Amino acid sequence: MAVQKKDVFTIMTYNILADNYATRSQYGYCPSWALNWNHRKDLILKEIITNQADIICLQEVVTDEYHQYFLPELNKEGYMGIFEPKSRARTMNEDDRRFVDGCAIFYKSNKFEVESRELIEFTVLARQIVETAKQNGSTNKASDEVINRVMTKDNIGVVAVLKFKNPPDNLSNASEETKNNGNGGGGNNRIMISNVHIHWDPEFCDVKLMQILLFMTELRRKIADNIPLVLTGDFNSLPSSGVIQFLLDSRIPFSHPDFKQIDYKHFFDEISTSGDESYSKITHPYKLSSAYPTDRADCFTNYTYDFKGIIDYIFYPRDIMRPLGILDTVPPSWFHDNNIVGCPHPIVPSDHFLLLTEFQMFLNNTVSALPDIALLVLSVNDCALKRRIQLDTCGCRHYNF
Repeated sequence: MAVQKKDVFTIMTYNILADNYATRSQYGYCPSWALNWNHRKDLILKEIITNQADIICLQEVVTDEYHQYFLPELNKEGYMGIFEPKSRARTMNEDDRRFVDGCAIFYKSNKFEVESRELIEFTVLARQIVETAKQNGSTNKASDEVINRVMTKDNIGVVAVLKFKNPPDNLSNASEETKNNGNGGGGNNRIMISNVHIHWDPEFCDVKLMQILLFMTELRRKIADNIPLVLTGDFNSLPSSGVIQFLLDSRIPFSHPDFKQIDYKHFFDEISTSGDESYSKITHPYKLSSAYPTDRADCFTNYTYDFKGIIDYIFYPRDIMRPLGILDTVPPSWFHDNNIVGCPHPIVPSDHFLLLTEFQMFLNNTVSALPDIALLVLSVNDCALKRRIQLDTCGCRHYNF
């Protein structure tokens, strides 16, 4: 079937490492001057501006820095922004609230406008499911675990439904069949951008899994699931984790070891992400794939002295979107050749690397009906979405337009 008109957009996700967390005790291998926020923020902004993504999702953005630095600077580049701090901000006075980090979404104002936005707070959702269980008389030991483990973690997700300002025909005139499918056709010229930051501690794999289950549950409750979902962020979860299994497989059994044999199941008896749950598993209706490969041993999105792995992701609806290209992560050989044991580093401003993907979106056809194309993987020595990123002999990044 011939490809009809298409729309192409780029999306970036980047955990920029909040100044609050960039301490010498945590990153002792990095010189103090290189950890200093005034040094790092300029490098971070340069990376963001150079890549000129249509949509930018940032994690660990400090409230004051969003309002005083990132929003004004990105306004100059044609972006508008949405920001929400972590839940602890609501318990603080105005002065202390300025230093709480959160999640931000920026979008090109000449391409998109915001139709709606949502803040999803895991602390609030955890409290609600415990209260519901109490009202139903179904509390048990798991209720204590939710209170002590899940409810105390104030991570958040920020959601924006963006509308294309000048959609091509294939987005504004989707077929009735595609409009009615469960993967986003009814969204017409809209996309749902979700930016999440999941709890970090590997000892709390059950909390991470509960957070993403609650997030997907709330997402479907608040926003129609026929709007295409692009889910990005720092999931603090390896590809082998229950979190990523749930997102990619659209289901997970309550017997999964990441639940730590805690009986979380009964909290989802009355709230669910899909209408066809069985007794033994929970599902979600979004058919998601990862834009980046999750099975490459040489791929890292987080690179520190004592941890190196994939924990940041861009997920997309595989039936109506396909990635045209990705900006690859920095190869391990570069770190080895330049004797870099971990990040941040004087020339690498965060312990995470930004991810950047170019998507093609279709609503008149499903992707399975379209001709196959090869995914373009743009290395740091290749042309990256019309911008060249090179490493010179001293390891400095240069951006050639």
